[in-house]
Amino acid sequence: MKKNKMEKFLITGERSLSGEITASGSKNAALPLLFLSLMADDKCELRRVPALTDIQIALQLLEVFGVSNKAKSTSSFYLDPSYYIYLCSLSVLFSFFLSFCLIYALRRNIDFQLV
Repeated sequence: MKKNKMEKFLITGERSLSGEITASGSKNAALPLLFLSLMADDKCELRRVPALTDIQIALQLLEVFGVSNKAKSTSSFYLDPSYYIYLCSLSVLFSFFLSFCLIYALRRNIDFQLV
């Protein structure tokens, strides 16, 4: 059985990142974008975000790191990383993310593969 590869955002270069992207309104598209707000220099607006428990947990976790969010509607949010607290290194954050993925997969009994 052929497995689909996960899409990814690859950001390279010396220029600041700015602009808009359109991703699907699925949880798998929304969760990475929520956490990418940690890297933003200014406020971000996310639209078409599904109203799921995982999204609410991610928003609460971002608040712990100092990212404020204001709901524009049930599916749109403004995220402001201005007060982001640099509490941990990227390696710690990456380890946390992998742990979250593992717990999620075990909870959902999803077969996944780290490449």
